[in-house]
Amino acid sequence: KNFKNITKGSKGKYVRELQDFLLVRGYHNYISIADGIFGSKTAAAVKSYQNGYELKIDGVFGNSTRGYVCRDILQDNDPAIFN
Repeated sequence: KNFKNITKGSKGKYVRELQDFLLVRGYHNYISIADGIFGSKTAAAVKSYQNGYELKIDGVFGNSTRGYVCRDILQDNDPAIFN
């Protein structure tokens, strides 16, 4: 299934969940709170995450990046996210 990309300028629940995920994974040097606003700091955190998995580094939370995030969540037995 194709989901809408989450990009710079996006706001809301899914951005907050993405930010929570990034904070739990230690991206504190990029973002300090999950405020639900996808700004330049969240984009930098996403780029760093993408770089760690050798994904296209564009700062966009699209299908490829979402797939890796979901895999990480399942491997860690985290609660469901991005439903």
